[in-house]
Amino acid sequence: MTAAIKSLPAKEGSVDVAEHEREHALFLNLLVATAPAIPKLIAAALSGSVTLLTSGMKTINEALAILIVWIISRTIARGNNGKYDYGMGKFENLARIVTGGLILVSVLILILAAIFRILFPANIGSGWALVGMIIVIIMAAVDSYFWIKN
Repeated sequence: MTAAIKSLPAKEGSVDVAEHEREHALFLNLLVATAPAIPKLIAAALSGSVTLLTSGMKTINEALAILIVWIISRTIARGNNGKYDYGMGKFENLARIVTGGLILVSVLILILAAIFRILFPANIGSGWALVGMIIVIIMAAVDSYFWIKN
C-alpha cells in the first residue's frame, strides 16, 4: 500500500504557478466586482434612491477589498515577499485599515443621505430605479455563476 502512495517530486516553481493562477482569478474577480459600481452609482444619483446608493457603496467596498488582495497576491507571485521589514502581515493590516476606513466613510455618507431623505422627502425616479434593479439582478446571476463554478 505504501508503494501506491508514492509522492510525486515537486516541480520547481510549482508554487509560482499556483500563485499566478490565484492572481489571475483575483484579477477576474476584481473586474467582475468593479464593473457594476459606476452604473449603480449613476442610477442611484439619477433616481435619488438611498438603497441603490447603499448597493453602489457596498460594491465599491468589495472591489477595493479585492484590489488589495490582488495586490498582495501579485506581490507574493512576483517573489518579493522577502524584501519587507515585517513580512506579509503588514499588508493584511493595511488592508484592514483601508477597508475599515472606507466602510466607516460609507456608513457616514449613507446616514447623512438617509437623514436628508427623511427631512426632505423626494419621489424616486422609477425609470432609473428600474435600471439599478436590473443591474443588481444581473450581478446576482454573475455571482451565482462564480459561486457554482467554485
